[in-house]
Amino acid sequence: MLFKKQAASDLLPTVSAFAMGGYGRPTLNMLSNDFGTYWMAGLRLKWSMNTLFSLPNTLKSLNMNNKMLDVEKETLQFNTKMAINKENSEIMKYQMLMKQDDEIISLRSSVMESTKAQLENGVITSTEYIVKLNAETLARSTKELHRLQLLKAQYRILTLSGN
Repeated sequence: MLFKKQAASDLLPTVSAFAMGGYGRPTLNMLSNDFGTYWMAGLRLKWSMNTLFSLPNTLKSLNMNNKMLDVEKETLQFNTKMAINKENSEIMKYQMLMKQDDEIISLRSSVMESTKAQLENGVITSTEYIVKLNAETLARSTKELHRLQLLKAQYRILTLSGN
């Protein structure tokens, strides 16, 4: 819209005023050899006829640019929707993984309780106890990793949607 107004304004003539003055020798009277002041003022009218011939091509070019912008806008919207859908599926995946992590942690915790009792009674060695403890710690770390990945996906959706 703005470019169309610009193209239409190029058809109009331009008017400008100018003034010039000075002191010197010779003045505007070249026959006088004396110092003096001189000045000149006027109006200038300029009307370019080139725009009359180039206006149709300019308008076609502007229309083509507008169509290209519309296509780019639609492409951006489509790509944004696709990215948001991908992130939504990532969120669902990480929520499911966190539920599985909770189950794994509860199982590892119950195993740790029995392992601790076995260690206290001398049935297993401290190395076996540490292996089970590491497995429980790994399960908790994995859950925390999935929680952070879930947050990352949620923030990506907020970024993609512009919120």
